[in-house]
Amino acid sequence: MTDLRSRLQQLKFDHAFLQRVDCSPEESERYLQMMQDGITLPEHVFQKKDEKGRPTASFYQICEADLTQQEQMEYLALLKSARLRTIKNGIIYIAIL
Repeated sequence: MTDLRSRLQQLKFDHAFLQRVDCSPEESERYLQMMQDGITLPEHVFQKKDEKGRPTASFYQICEADLTQQEQMEYLALLKSARLRTIKNGIIYIAIL
């Protein structure tokens, strides 16, 4: 079940339904102190890592996009339409060759 949840979360990121928001320096300092004190971070807060995968002193939050259910459905419908148009154009291109 967690595989499905992580896949769903990744899809939400890919389609901008979830957003990564950097924490302010003050918030990052507070979260770093919490980690040093052994307190678990809030569920939606994560520590940034550098290019080698080492934790940094900066943090970010995962936030839901500010879209209503109707706007999300409209966005998905338009996304499907755009992808179908791309497929159609590709098929036409191949057929003409």
